[in-house]
Amino acid sequence: MGLISYAILIFYLSSQGPASIPVPPLFPQQDKVMHMGEYIPFGWLSLKAFIPLTPAAFLASMGFSFAYAASDEMHQSFVPGREMSFMDWLADAVGILISSYIYYIKVFKHRIS
Repeated sequence: MGLISYAILIFYLSSQGPASIPVPPLFPQQDKVMHMGEYIPFGWLSLKAFIPLTPAAFLASMGFSFAYAASDEMHQSFVPGREMSFMDWLADAVGILISSYIYYIKVFKHRIS
């Protein structure tokens, strides 16, 4: 699944009200873990889309990913039953940073060695 397809999937899921995607509460702040899990693949796909990955392309990928996550939070403010949250965006950003670290260790570091 490419970056655009995954972005469309995130947009679709964000368009759903809370009753459309029932998630049983398992532990406090589980939504933050879900946000991180949602944006780990997004960050990875973004890095792949910016190949060849130069330092400038890396920064562009991170900027794009953070901006998309912010736009997703803004979009949720227009969905009944959803809200915009800085803490959710922060969890998205952590997911993006996790994927960039994994990408660096698994892919990019081996290319420059």
